[in-house]
Amino acid sequence: MATTIEAQNRFQYVFRTFVRAIVSPRRPLVLFLDDLQWADAASLDLIQVMVTDTQTQSLLFLGCYRDNEVSDSHIFSAAVRQIQGQKIPITNIHVDNISKEDVYNLILDNLNLDDPNEAHELANVVHRKTSGTPLFVIQFLLKLVDFGALQYSFRSKSWLVSSDAVKSCSVANNAVDLIIDKILRLPNEVKAALKLVACFGSHCDGSLLCLVATGVAGEIAAVTPGGTGGEGGRASDPELMRMLEFAVHEGLMDKVGSVFRFSHDQIQLAAYSLIPEAERGGWHLRIGT
Repeated sequence: MATTIEAQNRFQYVFRTFVRAIVSPRRPLVLFLDDLQWADAASLDLIQVMVTDTQTQSLLFLGCYRDNEVSDSHIFSAAVRQIQGQKIPITNIHVDNISKEDVYNLILDNLNLDDPNEAHELANVVHRKTSGTPLFVIQFLLKLVDFGALQYSFRSKSWLVSSDAVKSCSVANNAVDLIIDKILRLPNEVKAALKLVACFGSHCDGSLLCLVATGVAGEIAAVTPGGTGGEGGRASDPELMRMLEFAVHEGLMDKVGSVFRFSHDQIQLAAYSLIPEAERGGWHLRIGT
């Protein structure tokens, strides 16, 4: 029986041969992978095999990672050094938080404010409270809408800004806390639906969710392990879909076909963190059975 290393070597050989077959100067390939800070050793080995193959000349690999989560001793850093050691050119592009001017342009393009000074004032406050973190900026603007500091006028077809309300609006220490605050203000059944999807990870098919969503008694929060739920102990498919569509409307999820996906991994993290740690095992057990 082949060893694990032999099996891995065969897979890498087949994958390298496959890439050679589909890539040529007339058919170049651009491959982008996100969140490489979470990649395991086997995946990084496969990437290394692919990008160091001298017979593959028309491949551009783009990798994105969070440098604040990667130290010099991280396996990703080690993989990069090994690739550089084989004289493979690597271009590093640091993507920083957006500037105050970027926030201003974002506000100007999306809010259709008549007064540029008002847009500048709003941009200054938003940038100061969020430090220009893109997800933080978007979630804070949505919070301003929820709290009435930003209101849409159908008469003028533009957004109205309450400067005092904007300045007094509190902001969490990070994007996760801000998202948690937003989720906590949602209807209980929507909160529980988000927790359910979060147990699956970044995304899940709606039909699968309907199979495991049980115990509705006025809200789907009764899917908690041990809940007996309402009649029949099972959430109706339309009811669950309505809750998830509500989350899509709130900008917390995206829907592609029948698949519901969190708009950002930090949103999935926020939803999952609302399940007490002592109860998470029970949630996963209930889903699995």
